[in-house]
This record gives sequence, C-alpha cells and structure tokens, in this order.
Amino acid sequence: MSLEAVLLLFSAFATGITLTHSTWVNSIALPGGLLTITLAGWVAFFTYLGLEAWSSPKRRLAQYMAIIIVFGGTLINLAGQQVAARRGSQTTAYRNDGAAQSVEAAKFLIRGINPYAADFSTTPFAIWPSANGLATRNIAYDHYAYPPLTFLVFVPPVLLHDLTGWAIDYQLFYFIVWLAMVVIISALATDWTTRHRLLILTLGNPFLWAYAFAGYNDTLFLLGFLAAVLAARRRRWALAGACLGLSLASKQTAWLLLPPVAVWLWANYRRGRISFDAAKGFAAATLVTTALVVLPFLAWNPAALYDDTVRYVAGVIPDSFPISGTTVIQYLRVWGFVPSPWSPVAVWPIQLAVLLPTFWMVARWIRSSPTISRLLAAGSIILLVAVLFNRVGAENYFVSVLLLAVSSYAANRSIHGST
Repeated sequence: MSLEAVLLLFSAFATGITLTHSTWVNSIALPGGLLTITLAGWVAFFTYLGLEAWSSPKRRLAQYMAIIIVFGGTLINLAGQQVAARRGSQTTAYRNDGAAQSVEAAKFLIRGINPYAADFSTTPFAIWPSANGLATRNIAYDHYAYPPLTFLVFVPPVLLHDLTGWAIDYQLFYFIVWLAMVVIISALATDWTTRHRLLILTLGNPFLWAYAFAGYNDTLFLLGFLAAVLAARRRRWALAGACLGLSLASKQTAWLLLPPVAVWLWANYRRGRISFDAAKGFAAATLVTTALVVLPFLAWNPAALYDDTVRYVAGVIPDSFPISGTTVIQYLRVWGFVPSPWSPVAVWPIQLAVLLPTFWMVARWIRSSPTISRLLAAGSIILLVAVLFNRVGAENYFVSVLLLAVSSYAANRSIHGST
C-alpha cells in the first residue's frame, strides 16, 4: 500500500475534523455536510490504489480521463452548489469576507476611489461585524490587507456585470484559479504515472480544494509562483519573471519566496546553467511587473498602502488581526506573555530571529544542488516556519505549504523517474 495513498486518506479525515471546529464551517456548502469530505478521501484513496494496480502505458489516456471525470466532475458539481448556496443567502453564510472586500475594492477603483483609503462600511461588506464584538467597529472597514493584484483581478468581471447585468459569482474565481494551479503542478511532472498521481493528490485531497471553495485567496499568489517555476523550467525567462512579479503583487506571503528564488538563480548562473542575459531578463521582468501593479497605488497614497498591507497585517494597529490558530505566538498569549489576542504586539522581531537562520540553511541547501525541486521544497519550509511564528495561524495558510511540497515532489520525480 502506498504511503501517499494513506496520507491522502488521513488528509480527508483531518480536513473534516478541522472544518467541524472551524469558525468558517458555514463558508462551504456540502451535500450531506462534512461527511462529503471524508467520502471524497475514501474515493481518492481507492482510486490511488487502483492506479497502482492498474498502471499500464497502454491505458494512460483512459486512466487520465477517468481521473478527470471522477474528481473534476465531482468538484465542478460541488462548485455549482456553492454558487447556488451563495445566491440563496442574504447573510455572510457561504461567503468569504476577504473575497467580498476585494470585490468592493475593485468597485471603489472603478469609481476613482483609492481602496487603501476607502470606507468599506458604506458597501455591502458592512454585513461583516467586528470579530472583537458587535460594539466594536470592524477595523477591516478602514483597511484593505492585500496587495493591489488581489482586487485588480475583479475589475473586469465587475465591469462586465455593470455593462450586462449578468449575475456573476466572484468567489468562484478562486476555484478556477485553483484548477489552473493543479494543471501547472501536473505539468511539472514529465511522466504519465506521476501526473496521474498528482491529479489524485490534488483534485482528490479535500484539504486543498475546500479552502478554494470557501473563497480564500492563497491560490492566487501560488498560481503566479508555480507558473513562474514552470516557465523557468522551460527556459522562458521573461515569462517566468512576469509571473513571479504578479505573485509578489498579489499577497505578502509571496515575498518570503523571493530569497530562495534569488539564491536558486544565482547558484544556477554560477554553474553556467543560466546565462547572464537570461538571469538579467528574469530579474528585470519580475521588477517591472511588480512595479507596474504596485507603484501607481504607492504614488497615489504611500501612507495608506503601507498602513494597510504592512502595519495592519503585522498587527501593530489596535484591533487588527487577533492572535489565533496554532502558532508559537498563541502559546505566548496562553502563557501570559501577551495579555490579549487583540494586543497590538509586533511579532516581526521573533519572526526575523527564526526566519533568518531558516533562510541561511535553505540557501546552503539550494546552492549545493540548485534544482527546481529544492527551490519548491525550500519555499514550503520557509512558509511553514513563517506560519508557525505568525500572529495568525489560520488553517488555510497550511494549504500553501502542502501545495509547494506536492509541487516539489512532482519536480523531483521527473528527475529521478517514477519509481
């Protein structure tokens, strides 16, 4: 029995338990409730074992299509149920506050209002109360936490809705992005057996798709980063740099991946695997793309952009993100070193003290063998350490860690074969 299949099964159980105890359990509509999560894990488990027993070069296309039909069809059906549930809800049920605020930010921009200096309490986003009690104003009314690309992607569908009046489910966007990311991950593999396994490990893993259904935007920066890795692997350096730039302009988490990318690029240049012109083109495309997205808002109101995307996220503004989830900072609160989850305590000195040696260790590891697989594994390690020492340790943050690990597995198997 494959260890991968066993881990896949336990992932389904763990996801069901996590959702049961999660505050956003009502963010996803499932037929039969959370039992669907466990059932999906069982289906993936037996499909994976069946693939191991039925693997044959002559049946590649049949296997591939069977996986797509079983899992892709199921997920598309579930996506339709999410859309129906959201259309029938007049409350926050089955809706994600981050996705809703991003849509309103896009509407502000269309009206010529800076989203980083806007009052979201005047929009439909006002139905989300403060997490610190009804008597407290929701601080998110005055702060938009994400870099510009996260709301810029909603500008075209908002304009389309305004022009045509079509009912558009904006939250479905993140599921479409997730599907695109699965395609890229499978493309990292070079043999059909590994591609089949990757499809099951992603499409069949509820822990990975449940958060996309629930409207969390982690998939956006990951899509850009993995697209950059795939383009770099195919030596399309300008495209790789542009994709990395888009990733950096979509979520702060992507910023943590820049150091290992720089080390990987430098190590390959020193070994003669990448020419100076290619490295320069990659770096230039990254810088230009990021600047094109971010600089207009930095010039518009630099204080507001810094306040929202740095200070607010860091928790140094009163009533901003509370200490929550499974993190070391949470233990400091439990042990009494931090008086309250809402205390505006800067955790960046602790993060810096932990991340610097982590960067140093993964840099040495990448330099010893600068492969795509090690780059992705290093990114997974860095994000895991960052989450464990973050102010907020939300469950969806670990999805990024796992997806980068799966991608590293894909790239590694393409080097060492499918055995």
